[in-house]
Amino acid sequence: MHFSCIYCGRESFAELYEFTEEVLKIAKEFFLPPKPLQTRVCGLYFLYGLYYKQPTIEDGEYLVKIRLNFKEWQDSYSLMAVLREEQHYDALFIFSKLLTENAFHFCAMPREYGLERSIRKYLERDDTGLDEDLPPRSEVLMLEESGLLSSLDELSKKYFKLKCGLNNASNRDKPHQLLNYANSAVADDIRKVMLTMSGGTSYHKDENDTQKSIGSHRKKLKDQACYGAGPSKVT
Repeated sequence: MHFSCIYCGRESFAELYEFTEEVLKIAKEFFLPPKPLQTRVCGLYFLYGLYYKQPTIEDGEYLVKIRLNFKEWQDSYSLMAVLREEQHYDALFIFSKLLTENAFHFCAMPREYGLERSIRKYLERDDTGLDEDLPPRSEVLMLEESGLLSSLDELSKKYFKLKCGLNNASNRDKPHQLLNYANSAVADDIRKVMLTMSGGTSYHKDENDTQKSIGSHRKKLKDQACYGAGPSKVT
């Protein structure tokens, strides 16, 4: 069938690496629930073949790994228990070979997250396929939609409260000065810095106010550059 030829025709190593990551992710979907047992076993063979046919090899090591988060690892381990009980030793051997040869990359998320365009186009994929001409989006908006900033904000507040509880002084509204190094409002600071750099918009009123002040400052600088120190007299 010459199935390994699917890796041919890539114009650069970066494209080949990205393509290999994507085909392994698609193959992994057949290996995981809610697929039936036969499909999951076929998915295991599929992963095995694609992994060992990938041309991204350096010093005898395959560069692109199969990403597994904790839930996916639990599902994989449960499948191996079923295969062991039903004496499918060939599938067990394949999984053991992948495991012992470091084919799996154990991680928190099934897909890599980031602000780069090469990652965004997969995160923004819908049921109709890939949109190669994605419009520019605010990085702050992307972080808000992903929930990362909200989680960081909640974690920072819990950490600040915990440090306040460790303060033996009478004033427990703030932590001891030796523990007061981390900023409890780091999420808001990230929003403001990214808005300043990108000139984007956000949901929050204070960020809208920040954006307005940035616009006023820009207008003042433009007036000074064109008309001297005073504001523009042209209407």
